[in-house]
Amino acid sequence: MTASCWQTKSSQRSNQEKSRQRMRDFCAAGGALAFVSQNPFEMASICQRAIWLDQGQVRLSGPA
Repeated sequence: MTASCWQTKSSQRSNQEKSRQRMRDFCAAGGALAFVSQNPFEMASICQRAIWLDQGQVRLSGPA
C-alpha cells in the first residue's frame, strides 16, 4: 500500500463529514439527491424526505 492511499481513521472521519456537509449544502441550495443508506439516523440528518423501496415498489414516502 502506498502512502498516498493510506488514511488514518481520523482523516477518514474528517473526509466523511466533509462529504456529508457537501450533501447538506447541495440539498439546502435546492438540489435533489438520491442517497441510499440503511442507517435511519444518517438518512434523517441529510434528507428532508425519504422513500422506502421494497423490491422496486414504493412502500412508504414521507418526511425523513
